[in-house]
Amino acid sequence: MSAVFWNTKSFNRVINSSLTSPGPNQNDFNKYQITKEDRSSIPLLNLDETPIATELLFSKNNGNFVSNLSRFNLSVESNNQLVNPSSIQPLLNSDRAAIDDFFIPEIANPKEVNVSPLPSKTPNLGDASFGKISRESLATSADQLIQNVGSTTSQAKTATNADIVTNQFGFTGDDVTIGVISDSFNSQGGASSDIASGDLPSDVNVLSDLQQGGTDEGRAMLQLIHDVAPDANLAFHTAAGGKVNFAQGILELAQAGADIIVDDVAYLNEPFFQDGIISQAIDQVTEQGVTYFSAAGNSGRQSYQSEFRPSGQVFDLGNFRLEAHDFDPSSRTDLFQELTIPQGEQVKLSFQWDKPFPNLSGGKGAQNDVDIFLLNEDKTDVIAGSFEANQGKNPLEIFSFTNDSSVVGNTFNLAIGKTLDSESPDLMKYIGFGNLSIEEFDTNSSTIFGHANAEGAISVGAAAFTDTPAFGTNPPQVEEFSSTGGTPIQFDNQGNRLQEVEVRKNPDIVAPDGTNTTFFGKDIPADSDSNPNFFGTSAAAPHAAATAALLKEADPSLTPAQIENLLETTAIDMDDPSTSEFDTGFDLVTGQGLIQADEALSALESNQQPLAASESLTLDVDDNGDAQALTDGVLIARYLFGLRGEGLVNNAVAPDAARDSADAIESYLSQAESSFLDVDGNGKVKGETDGFLTLRFLLGRQGNQLVDNVIGEDATRHSGEEVQNYLEQFLPEGDIV
Repeated sequence: MSAVFWNTKSFNRVINSSLTSPGPNQNDFNKYQITKEDRSSIPLLNLDETPIATELLFSKNNGNFVSNLSRFNLSVESNNQLVNPSSIQPLLNSDRAAIDDFFIPEIANPKEVNVSPLPSKTPNLGDASFGKISRESLATSADQLIQNVGSTTSQAKTATNADIVTNQFGFTGDDVTIGVISDSFNSQGGASSDIASGDLPSDVNVLSDLQQGGTDEGRAMLQLIHDVAPDANLAFHTAAGGKVNFAQGILELAQAGADIIVDDVAYLNEPFFQDGIISQAIDQVTEQGVTYFSAAGNSGRQSYQSEFRPSGQVFDLGNFRLEAHDFDPSSRTDLFQELTIPQGEQVKLSFQWDKPFPNLSGGKGAQNDVDIFLLNEDKTDVIAGSFEANQGKNPLEIFSFTNDSSVVGNTFNLAIGKTLDSESPDLMKYIGFGNLSIEEFDTNSSTIFGHANAEGAISVGAAAFTDTPAFGTNPPQVEEFSSTGGTPIQFDNQGNRLQEVEVRKNPDIVAPDGTNTTFFGKDIPADSDSNPNFFGTSAAAPHAAATAALLKEADPSLTPAQIENLLETTAIDMDDPSTSEFDTGFDLVTGQGLIQADEALSALESNQQPLAASESLTLDVDDNGDAQALTDGVLIARYLFGLRGEGLVNNAVAPDAARDSADAIESYLSQAESSFLDVDGNGKVKGETDGFLTLRFLLGRQGNQLVDNVIGEDATRHSGEEVQNYLEQFLPEGDIV
């Protein structure tokens, strides 16, 4: 190995060329990456910069943890011998438990927008009788209820057509309880004014609040919910106090009668590759019948994801030595990744690798030690980083950096290294929070992580209300900062490595943001009023939760899976702007698309309901007890190629089928598409890959005959054995025929 160290005074980088340096590891680069390599960079909008702090640190050392991480320089003496740098000690010795109280609300700064005049709208509900809906009476066209709530009203009512559901059909969320989890409700003391103005009801059930230091973002979320579902019962629990308190808040809201829960915060030390305590609490209440929504996040594609490629070169930091990661996947070697951080901006990085968290599973923890740190443009100063001794602990490093006046320029270099006796991680990943750009070796990877990636959560992306059809933009456009799905789950709750990596399909849906509140956010002049506008997935998620309340009132028997399916199957399809062609159906940035309350209500009335649980979905599409290639396989392939109606079912339904109409089969396959038909695991469901794989499987093909020429470039299941093992779990009790 060769050595990289910083010498006297100038800290110029020196590579000892007399030591041999093997070439970089040529293993497959980033086997879990599921985004296109040729996409353009998507900038992240700034977090809110109002005088009220919106990035909160509730730590045991009174908020000083970030400042301890902000900047340090290595101390040196002559002869190129590094002494123990005292400035690193706050990082090495820092109370890692303090980071357990480090969370970020998923909000964003407003952007410049132009609001188009509202087009005329007519509901697409026909002469719906709503025979199965429990509402005793509906307003007639001559008796329409026009309901606006409080001194300001969220434009999401129009963008999602929730105003039609309320004004023409009378659904207001009555007898439905929605719980909100965020930073605070009344830390600033404005709740009484909101109640007096009608922007909040007087009986919000506050189970737990943050008394000081909060932004009252939770109260802003409740305002948005109250606008869309004005008769819903409201409750609140703070997310502050650590992940355990967050998880306990979920359970307490469910115990207090919440039918729906929505949150908008994320802890930076939630596991990427395993379900943490918050995710497990979400799954628990979902199984009990609570529908859970979570803000997807505002990090766009600001993530780097790769295997560790040993460079054969060493960072010598005095009291420890690190083998450098090679960022360059080619035959060349590059120990640094260039980042841009504008002057005055603060960024945070959460870095993890593929080991289970011992505080979740009780296991041994990480058996390797990997560190991450930031240098200036000239690579002469280490200015921030995290150097936790990870052996036996969580595979986690977190640091924060502010580009203040003490640093020259906006260009920085990131380095990753592992201790010399550590094994190389097969997968490592960082997610960036704040205004930064990855200038080289950008893998454009997933940024939805932690509980927003939970199996039981409905993850919500954001589209500005101005970028929706109701305001003149069709198809709707996703916010550039809205986070990207595809983060792989590699371990079960006990810390055992899964035989097959699980890539969950997130985000699930998109909802509007940038809408009015009485106090939270910044006003955009284009909406012709002076009310502040609330941007970010923090605003989108409560709009989705409120829409779900309208459906829950219409049919109180709806399960979480049924509500999710109604919202997804009636959403307006949207495009991932990073790809060259329109992404029909699900994609990892917009999910199933922009929710439409009136269409979801129409689907509910037409009795096209999802099954009671997604586990009951199988490859037996026509429900005759067997999975048959010439019926079920053909139906799946035809559906994924876009055939509908008679073209879908003609000569492809078994004579003894219990599900034989085109409508019933389309509804079933829509659910299967959202659930398990992404056979090659690349985050997209397509006829030419997933459809052919399923048909070949049902024809009995195995090995290369199963997968030849039909596996997507970005697939996570490549071999015939992997595809076969995946599809076998969706066979019915009968045999393949």
